[in-house]
Amino acid sequence: MSCSLERAPAQRSREYRSLSAGTVGREWSSKRSCKQRPRTENRRAWIATKRLQGTDRKVAKSRIEIEGKLNTMEESTMAVEADVEALRVQCASQDGQLTDIMWKLEDHENRQRRNNLRFLGIGEGVEGNDIRAYMIEILRDAFPELTNWDWEIKVQRVHRFPAVSREGGSIAESKCPRAILVFFGNFLLRQAIFEKALPDTPRSADGVTFFYSTRLLSYHR
Repeated sequence: MSCSLERAPAQRSREYRSLSAGTVGREWSSKRSCKQRPRTENRRAWIATKRLQGTDRKVAKSRIEIEGKLNTMEESTMAVEADVEALRVQCASQDGQLTDIMWKLEDHENRQRRNNLRFLGIGEGVEGNDIRAYMIEILRDAFPELTNWDWEIKVQRVHRFPAVSREGGSIAESKCPRAILVFFGNFLLRQAIFEKALPDTPRSADGVTFFYSTRLLSYHR
């Protein structure tokens, strides 16, 4: 009895120590895990923060680049608008100049036209090879009182109209000779011939009679 009573406390003491050691180990391990968990979470938060900061820097850089490109595009657009406005002003100025030129051209054509006389009914081929010399000769003979005019200078251009017949046929089929157009370098000479060739005072030369006929003129129009 005595021996068994003495060993029992010792066994319980060893078991208690073993249990106590295990309990302390678990407590220390639990404390260690509690200490490591905040460090791991902080590292993850730090990594996430760094990534966000990197993303923010990239976004800021991209925004700066986009703003720079937008500014460049805006400057280019303003330059294009300025060029377009300059072209618009230039076109408006050229339109005005073109209008002036058209008016001057029309005035010149009218002045040129009023120096013309059209002669109808002169047979084809009677003029020979020099129609201008032929018209100067017969006009000088038909209007001898106009001797103070230098016909060689004042009769500048003479040609036949490349007209067709009134029925729309070709020149070869036309029975009427083509009209002769004479351009005088002086309107006064042209007007003197026109007035002296009125129906009441016809002039003739080389078998050609000069007179003003509204009926014949309307037929050839």
